[in-house]
Amino acid sequence: MNGARPVLPKYVDIFQNYFHDYDKKSWFNFAPFLISYHLPPNRRLEFVEEDSTLFIYQITRSATDNSQSRIDLFTSPCPLSASSVNKLSDVAKCNGQPNIRILWTDQKDLEGLQSLFGHKIEATFKDEEYIYDPRLIFEANGSRYKDLRKKTRRVEKLKPVFRELRVDDLPEAYKLLKEWRRVQGRKRDFLLDWGYTNSALERQFQIGSDNIFSWCVEIDNCLQGFAMAGPISKEVASFFIIKTNLRIDGLSEYLRWKVCGELQGFKYLNDAGDLCLPGLRQHKVKMRPIGFNKVSSVKLFL
Repeated sequence: MNGARPVLPKYVDIFQNYFHDYDKKSWFNFAPFLISYHLPPNRRLEFVEEDSTLFIYQITRSATDNSQSRIDLFTSPCPLSASSVNKLSDVAKCNGQPNIRILWTDQKDLEGLQSLFGHKIEATFKDEEYIYDPRLIFEANGSRYKDLRKKTRRVEKLKPVFRELRVDDLPEAYKLLKEWRRVQGRKRDFLLDWGYTNSALERQFQIGSDNIFSWCVEIDNCLQGFAMAGPISKEVASFFIIKTNLRIDGLSEYLRWKVCGELQGFKYLNDAGDLCLPGLRQHKVKMRPIGFNKVSSVKLFL
């Protein structure tokens, strides 16, 4: 692809400006997620700017032939238009593909693609992202938040220290992540976030504090949890990553509550989906979402 560049931290403002200007609100439109998801050589993300449109491609190396790669669009062209879709057809045909997938798309772009492609499109529902009002969670008033208050007060008895994550915290954060993975088990679906979480811990300090915020919780001078968040657009923030010591009851709720306190300047908080996991669904419903953002994948037949 002519003019393609790898999705690296130094380009974060390019992605952020597009998503801000076109008022994106999906979790996958969080620019630091894109940067952390770029894990070459097996999975590369590259982007092209053409005619004031952003194209972000995922290039996946063949499992059987290292000389062969598949090209898909990571998310819909920003902005979506008939001309931008024609560009996708050209890219797929040049790579010898009869179709091209858009791995993540929101409902608005899905409807636009359906109007452009008609019967030559195959859409698959992926997830519903949970949308919250961070102010309501932090205030935690009323009976709806009774369980949240109970959890946070239990943790407060342990005298936790909530603060910004620093570079010198990384060894403890990696150790916590490794233990979290061991406890949860390597075969669980949601452990797919292991790769980009590991990457995000390192790359966050290259991305810059305007685009990604990170905090941790210490108990008895030991790091027991960390979280990352940041802006998707002017009104919408992403709750990107949270990892805590699973043996400390209520610590995940406590850290979510504290992060919401830091994000009260945003009208909405997108906390991704639940991967159809009952335990994760119960946990997210407990935080009282005010809405949902439907996410799909799309295959375009050329």
